[in-house]
Amino acid sequence: MRSSCTWVCVALVVCWCFCFMEASHVVYEDLQSVSPSLVNDELKPVYHFRPPRHWINGSFSTLHVVVMHRFLHISALYYCFASFPHRVSLFSYPNVTTIDDFTGRPRQADPNDQPLSTTRTNERTNERTIVSGPLYYKGIYHLFYQYNPYGSVWGNIVWAHSVSADMINWKALDPAIYPSQPFDIYGCWSGSATILPGDKPVIMYTGIDPQKRQIQNIAFPSNLSDPFLREWTKPDHNPVIDPDSGVNASAFRDPTTAWYTPHNEHWSLVVGSRRGSRGVAVLYKSKDFVKWTKAKHPLHSGKGTGMWECPDLYPVALEGNQGLDTGVSGAGVKHVFKVSLDETRFDYYTVGKYYPKADKYIADANSRDDRNGLRYDYGNFYASKSFYDPGKKRRILWGWANESDSAHADKEKGWAGVQVSVLVVAFEFRWWVAYDNNMTTAFV
Repeated sequence: MRSSCTWVCVALVVCWCFCFMEASHVVYEDLQSVSPSLVNDELKPVYHFRPPRHWINGSFSTLHVVVMHRFLHISALYYCFASFPHRVSLFSYPNVTTIDDFTGRPRQADPNDQPLSTTRTNERTNERTIVSGPLYYKGIYHLFYQYNPYGSVWGNIVWAHSVSADMINWKALDPAIYPSQPFDIYGCWSGSATILPGDKPVIMYTGIDPQKRQIQNIAFPSNLSDPFLREWTKPDHNPVIDPDSGVNASAFRDPTTAWYTPHNEHWSLVVGSRRGSRGVAVLYKSKDFVKWTKAKHPLHSGKGTGMWECPDLYPVALEGNQGLDTGVSGAGVKHVFKVSLDETRFDYYTVGKYYPKADKYIADANSRDDRNGLRYDYGNFYASKSFYDPGKKRRILWGWANESDSAHADKEKGWAGVQVSVLVVAFEFRWWVAYDNNMTTAFV
């Protein structure tokens, strides 16, 4: 009898955790601006992308998505170089172009370069978190990520910025976006990048205003001739998307990459939100990327899932192994819709169909659309973000893995957060594995 009562209590506690608890970043006000006096390099992952100190949302390890056509779902094959150091020779390419430490210009890789060079320049430590707005521009890969420049726990969030010519060797630049205006004075949170006509990048990100509302802002490169996009300008007409009376202003963040629909000549994007316990992808439309209007209905929603963070919608071809740009739809194309559930801290996705004229995404009948659905990864993997690489016609997926250390342990070691990336490939009947750069392939 006592045993059955114990199990009933356990079940009630589990149900309460899943149904009522609101998971999120824990704020340690006494630690978030404490910079470490000593960083323990021995505790860092050797072959991951991570700044030397402080908190981030992410680390770079080469991971690759494997897709199977027959079941119309994506599975992930993670190839982690931290676990398999004997494979690091794959990263030693004598003809790879990298970023010069001193001039910031592309150069040929030196034989003495580290295979995965992430700390040989002035990169940062402290806390690093969610990937925000990765993009490819004029031959350079840009990785933006949420970062605390003052401590090894979450807080003081800016958009840190690193660049690479090969996604192997990375150079940290100054933060691209940081709190400076009333519309983002309490933080520059996650967002996405979109390439507008004329090869013009634009970033949309969530800012926290003095009322602690989550609002959506845009920023443009100050100098389009600079391939490293070092400086960004925030227009005075921000915010471009305000939460109206039908939107929870404390749960309204992480705008997606926008896509263009030719039939109505509009840009569309979604912002993650929730209504009660229902996760919602709130849809917005614009003709000029400045004035945005909320659609009559969400792009998609899901009951009992809680807050939808970092939503992501992208197309995959049913044939071939090339990635597709975000706006592609129609015959021979499926769409993947991913959400990061704040309550579980996992990434879930469905495969289905996006209908541009109806402004709706509908998951396939056999693609479970709840917190028991498919996940990119069944370990520590959260807040992923994909982008289309037009140079190699592939879609790359980034994610964040946070350690299990306590906040005080993060402070002692001087850094927190690692980033992982996945190469997304089209649907296939067979498993397909790709290794970055020279794209060595193996069929299993």
